[in-house]
Amino acid sequence: MHWSVMLLCEFPDIQEKVGEEVDRIVGWDRLPSLDDREKLTYTTATLYEVMRFSSILPLSVPHATSKEVQIGGFTLPEGTWVLFNLFSMHYDDKLWNEPETFKPEHFLDETGKVRLHPEGFLPFSTGRRVCLGESLAKAELFLLFSWLFQHYRVRKSPGQEDKDYSESTFVAFGSLPQNYKVVVEKRF
Repeated sequence: MHWSVMLLCEFPDIQEKVGEEVDRIVGWDRLPSLDDREKLTYTTATLYEVMRFSSILPLSVPHATSKEVQIGGFTLPEGTWVLFNLFSMHYDDKLWNEPETFKPEHFLDETGKVRLHPEGFLPFSTGRRVCLGESLAKAELFLLFSWLFQHYRVRKSPGQEDKDYSESTFVAFGSLPQNYKVVVEKRF
């Protein structure tokens, strides 16, 4: 959620689109629910783009080859530990158009529907060591994210307008957004 606030401060036009979509689909007389996720396509795509762009854990948990395999001209014996470079995958220009740009459209197909499992999007890892809480995390993030931007608008604090709120700091094994101050306002 910290990343989503920072990124939507940096990209107020995207924040505005999320708020407009939530207003149109959910309205003001109720809270967003999981039943809204399929209809809130731009909101869901924005949340997925936050996950791709932030790449909180740049490497997956270790996996091991179950048999000898050939990859890129190299032989990996059975039992070799393998780490997926999720950051590299999330920023691969062969998989993403303009990967350095924060674009929710990365997760929308030509009809405007959300691309749920695009190649190169593994924020929760993959295989037998995939995060067991992936579906719960995605559901909770969606509910919090859509509620937050249903009710509030965030912007950079005065004097911070020239700072890039999309920059990260690498700490231990993960990527964290910078600690910047934000202004939170009620939308209506």
